[in-house]
Amino acid sequence: MMFEMARRRRTKWVHILAAAFVALPSGVFGQAVFTSSDTALEQAFVRARDMALSYRGPATDPVGPWYEAALPARAAFCVRDVSHQLIGAEVLGMQAENRNMLNRFLEGISESKDWCTFWEIHKSGRPAVEDYRNDKEFWYNLNANFELIYAGWRMYMWTGDTAFINSAAFRDFSAITVGPFVDRWHLRPEALLNRPAYPNAPVPFNEKDYFHRCRGLPSYYEAIADMGMGADLVAAMYRGFSAYADIAGWRGDRRAEKQFRAKAEAYRQQLESKWWDGQAGLYNTYFTHGRKFGRGKGKRSCFGTMR
Repeated sequence: MMFEMARRRRTKWVHILAAAFVALPSGVFGQAVFTSSDTALEQAFVRARDMALSYRGPATDPVGPWYEAALPARAAFCVRDVSHQLIGAEVLGMQAENRNMLNRFLEGISESKDWCTFWEIHKSGRPAVEDYRNDKEFWYNLNANFELIYAGWRMYMWTGDTAFINSAAFRDFSAITVGPFVDRWHLRPEALLNRPAYPNAPVPFNEKDYFHRCRGLPSYYEAIADMGMGADLVAAMYRGFSAYADIAGWRGDRRAEKQFRAKAEAYRQQLESKWWDGQAGLYNTYFTHGRKFGRGKGKRSCFGTMR
């Protein structure tokens, strides 16, 4: 119940914010306009728009059209930031960048990385050295695969461009994610609270090497040293499987739509039955390797102490 109410509130605000912008033809760059009776608000939008556009990289860089979507001064883009900035970038005219960056992620998936893609890509076209050493040693948040499925569906819904959900790269990536990727990383609903601490870890395993310990983080929340599963990953899987079902329905495959809708529902039921704390009136946000639920901030930051 609480999960569904939050989803509806989010959808409402997306519609309200989208309605505030003047739609422009595809390919018109940097001309998004926001109007208001409050001139200070209009000026704030212009400053924010111009700042966003300043992060656009040269299309002549080896990676192709891109914009910065990572930690500062890295000249790179990561899955999480790109997935969350796509629609804003599309509004600002960065259609070529969005398509190129998404395709780079989709094409990066490989069995040698246990069906992960590259978490972060540098403007050189190579995986960012801050997050990648080789296919056995790298940083990766498992939410990423599901983010990319949902991102493709959102972008199709926003633009009407079927390439976002019907390209060969997207079809392969999404099919692998809802199948082999889930199995390889022990992410089926019934396994979420009984997963190995470090599945698919390099051998020999070096716990002091964050490219070993953070190769397949089960959350975007990096402040819990013994994170076994994050509620955000469960929610990401629900949304990813739901989007995959939506896409199957768009293709006219009713059988697959029904099948993956049921799989998505199993993740939602997991959140409602296992993660909801009725006494506190809150969802737990993480589950530790010690088999305990928790909420709030951890004692040390994976990001701050390991990178």
